[in-house]
Amino acid sequence: MHRMAKEIRLAGFDPMKDPLTPKPGILRAQDTVLEFTSDIAGGDTDLIDNDEDGTVNEADEAKYGNGAIGGAGERIVYQIVNDGGGTFGRLQRDDVLGGGVENLYENTDLVDLGTNEMPLNFVYYDEDGVVLPTPVVGAALEDIRSVEISLILRAVNEDFTYTNTRTFNNGEFPPTQVLSAQNDNFYRRQYITRVNVRNIGL
Repeated sequence: MHRMAKEIRLAGFDPMKDPLTPKPGILRAQDTVLEFTSDIAGGDTDLIDNDEDGTVNEADEAKYGNGAIGGAGERIVYQIVNDGGGTFGRLQRDDVLGGGVENLYENTDLVDLGTNEMPLNFVYYDEDGVVLPTPVVGAALEDIRSVEISLILRAVNEDFTYTNTRTFNNGEFPPTQVLSAQNDNFYRRQYITRVNVRNIGL
């Protein structure tokens, strides 16, 4: 959760503010999928002395933006993907331009939008704290000022002395149910946090 929140906080980061290149920002803002870009790499090839030590294009300047979205870590997708057998989901981080797909957790509940089963759920708020309808598209993506993340993790092993009858809601008001009672033998834990996206709408 900490890693996800940290990266979402950087969505839209644009240190160069080059008017000739596409502006970083949020590309997809759905109930269960969040995709965003940020200019956080490439400073080792931009002919700029980013760390002001008198030398350009050093390896330690790779962490600085270069005015373009094209490096590892600069386009990220978070979502849960159901496994082919229909028994569990995988929490995935897709580093589209560099690192590929990483399975962060491999035993979540299944995503089913038809029945509002959303073990990973995003809620988007504008500057007034008003919830934006999903999916957020077009110009409305620039209205996003914070993102609430709700993540429900399921235990790997069952405990047959226990029955889980709990329903889970997200943190918006009034709350929305994001996982119904599964009435199975898995323990679950929910994490909720809200992240300010400081670089959107600048």
